[in-house]
Parts: sequence; C-alpha cells; structure tokens
Amino acid sequence: MSNINIFRIDNEKETSLDTTLKKYNCYASGTQELDDFVYRYELYVHNPNEEKDVSWNWIVKELGENLDSIKSQPCGLLKIKLVNKIYLLSFGHAFFTAEKYCDKSFGFKFAKRIEYAEIKTTTLVIPNSKRNRTVNTFNSYNNLDFDSGESFAKIKIKILDKALLLLIKPSIEIGSSIKCTLNQDKLKNIIRLILKIEEIEKQKVINEIPLFNKVKDVDLLNNLENKLISKMNIDDLKLSLTELDIIGAIEIFNTNEEDYHLHFKRKSKHISNLSVEELCEFIKEENIPNNEILNIKVYDSDEKYYRKLHDLIDYSDDVEKCILCNGVWYQYNNDYIQHLDKSMKKIETIYSPQFDLSKEIYENYFEKQKKKDKNLTKNKLYRENAFNQLREEDGFFSLDRTIEKINNNRFEPMDLYKDHTMYSVKIGNSSGKLTYVIDQSLTSLKLYDSGELTSIKKDNKEIPLPKIENICIWIILEREKHIEDEHGNTDLSKLNMISLKASIANWSREVLLSGKKPIIRINYTYKNN
Repeated sequence: MSNINIFRIDNEKETSLDTTLKKYNCYASGTQELDDFVYRYELYVHNPNEEKDVSWNWIVKELGENLDSIKSQPCGLLKIKLVNKIYLLSFGHAFFTAEKYCDKSFGFKFAKRIEYAEIKTTTLVIPNSKRNRTVNTFNSYNNLDFDSGESFAKIKIKILDKALLLLIKPSIEIGSSIKCTLNQDKLKNIIRLILKIEEIEKQKVINEIPLFNKVKDVDLLNNLENKLISKMNIDDLKLSLTELDIIGAIEIFNTNEEDYHLHFKRKSKHISNLSVEELCEFIKEENIPNNEILNIKVYDSDEKYYRKLHDLIDYSDDVEKCILCNGVWYQYNNDYIQHLDKSMKKIETIYSPQFDLSKEIYENYFEKQKKKDKNLTKNKLYRENAFNQLREEDGFFSLDRTIEKINNNRFEPMDLYKDHTMYSVKIGNSSGKLTYVIDQSLTSLKLYDSGELTSIKKDNKEIPLPKIENICIWIILEREKHIEDEHGNTDLSKLNMISLKASIANWSREVLLSGKKPIIRINYTYKNN
C-alpha cells in the first residue's frame, strides 16, 4: 500500500523532460498490455553518492563532538506513455522535477467531476492579500466552500467513487498532480487508475472550483515577462516571496528553518533564511544587473534541487488579468471572476456626487489656502490632502497625515472619521495605486481590535477614539466615466481592476469577522471640460 504521486505531462514539454531524464539512471523500460491498452514504461532513478554535513553540526563541534555526514536519499520517476498521453509518477523529492513539465490543470479537471465523501483540507491562493496562501482544515464536511477572491491550489478529500475505491484508499490529495495510496502495489493497478481518471475527465462538471487558467499566448507571455523584468530595481526592490508553495499535491514551506544557497552564474552564497533582505544583500555584493535578478537560482540545503527566483515570487498584472504563481502565468477563469463580481455587489457602496473633486474645486481650494500661507505649494497641499480637508466642511473629522506610533512602528490610523466610522482615503486609477489603502485600513482595524489603538492625536491633543462600528474605504477614481449598472447605480463589479477587487473582497471578509460593517465610498476626480 504505497503512496503514489501522478502527474500528467504537457505534450509540448516532452522533449525537455527527456533531456532532463538523461541525468537519471534508467533502471528499467519496456512495453506491456492491459485490457487492449498498450503502454510503455521507463523507470529513472537518481541515487546520489555524495554525503552532506548536518546543518546544525556546529553546535555539536562547539561542545567537543562531531556528527558523521549523511547520505542524500535516492529519488525516482516512472514515465508511462499510454495512447497519446504521458504520465510521470514521482518518488522522493523527484516531484520538483515532475512539476516543471506537467499539465497544471490535470488534478482539478478530475476534482471538478467527482463526488466528495468528505473534505479534509483546502489550500487557497488569495492574490494581493497579506495572507496570500491559506490552509483550511475541516471535520465531517463535504461542501467545497470558498470566498470571493480565492482560487484553489490544492484540496485533500475522501472520495465516494466505488470503481476508484477498488484501486486506491479513500483519502486523496489534488493539486497539479493527484496523490493517493494504492490498495495493492502493482504497476497494472496504476494503469487501471490512470484509465479511470481519463474516463472521469469525460464526465460533466459537478463542482464549481475557481481556478487560474494557464496563459498560452506567446505574445502575451512575452509582454508579461518584459513588464515583470522592468519592475526589478535593486534600489526599490518590491518582491512578494511565496511562503507556501504547492508542488504537485505537496505543500512546500519556504520557512526560516531551512538553509538555502543562492547561485548566479559562478557566484554563490549560503543563507540561513530566504528573505528579500538576504536577496538584496547578495544582489549588491555580486553587482547583479536588474534584468538578471529573476535568474538567481535558489537551491535547497543539499544543493540538489533549485528554483529560479522568478518561480518563488507572487506577482499580478491587473491590465492583463494575470497572476504569476510558481513561475507560471495564469489568467483568472470565469468561475473566479463571476464569484468575485457577485461579492462586490454584496458590499454597501455609496456615491455622493457633491464629494467629487474636479480640477476647479481643487484649484479654488488651493488658492484659498495659499492666501493664508504664501509658502504653500501643491506638493504640500496635494489633491488627496485637499479632499480630506474639504470634508471637514461636511462634518468629517480630518486626520490625514496624522501619524501614530505603536511599538516603534509609525502608521496613519485613518484619513477621516465621522459617526463611528473609520475612513481610509485614496486617489488613483490602478490597482497598484489603490491597494495601499486596503493595507492601511486593515492595519488600523487590527490595532483597534487588539486595544492598541485607543486614541488619536490632533493638533498636539490626545483625543480618545470613539467606538468604531463601520470601516470604510473611500476611493476617488481618476476618471470621468462612472462605474454603474444599467439602472445608474454605482456597481463595484464594473471596476476593471481585478487585483483591487480581490483585495476589497479579502478586506470585506476581515471587517465582517471583526464584527463591523464594511462600506465602500466611490467618488471621481476629473478635469473640467
């Protein structure tokens, strides 16, 4: 009763896979027949002879002793060619190799078409969220629940299908691969299982699963890669390193408990944890050009497997509605977008035209304030600041640029306050500019709920903070065309900024969990005709 991990190979990558397999020893190969199906098998094994030191041997040596070096574990790949499809079974750490050449949609094509007796765990990707990977566990549960803005990376379930249960144990794990336990350790049972999976894939979809679709358009891929490379600047390097990866159906945690080795061409460095700070130090030490940063290789402690930095970051492109995940570009699928748009309609959204900020309103207010302060500049009284000050005339309490300090961390608790509502305000025309306000709002909410934010300073006076019942994001869009439904009502789902909407969905969920009401205010800033 062995665990097996089944990948389906992308046919376009077979040649590249065969090149990689030459690094392994081919232990066995041949052709067999089962129920009129002819299949070819090839077994590849990598059995390293080198030994490695134990990473924590330094403490043993300091105390006068020494640990012997240990030998790395072997790993293997079983390649199966069945009709016109190629499958790869990984053993040991060989799943890293299999993942590079697999059809990423394989596992969930299967998962969409089977009934679940029970759902044990789900792993979700939440773009543009501080918690961009979440793992949920369940007891006695069989509904595949998810929130807006989430996409599945892996599920662990118990199955009902009687034909499958003749071959495997009920508990299986599904990601880009299918991981399960055989009832009997026989190659023919693996073939029967693969044939059954192919049969199920022809059935109708019974489970709605929001996923990302792999980008295949070459021109779009080139455009995405070029835009990503242009963002790499050592003087302002903004990377979101993935803490949790799903390789096949296996969770990989990029934690501080592991040793890593950074390589770039002939340069290398040992690091004790993987962080942006360590990467920046290596880049500066070795004078790595900006356009080569993503080519840095990150090896495991054995220096046996590596992934490029490109494959370890999370990045989204709002214009193309794409996300980079595990080094692969994906587009949001229809299930994801439809569910996200439905969630936008559930959030109270307010538009009050009297709060729009035209160029004329801003210029008039600036000139009015300049009469009071001849040294005033537009850099100091910028549009967002002017908008917040103008709201004081409407009964709001302006706290823009009021900086609080908690545990030596400086932050802006809110821009405006009124009627037990905390307002965070931002002007912009893209997700990149606007998502900052989501983080600002969530930080303040967390500090308020923890009891650390109890008062605010205004004009050097300490003011007790009243009870907060509502949390509001106030977005001022740089556009004249309004986001409206067919009845003229403000409609967030019409906003063509998927990354921002995903962030709003996550923010709304956090606000509701804290027992408060999420509100979105929309206004516009535009040039007068």
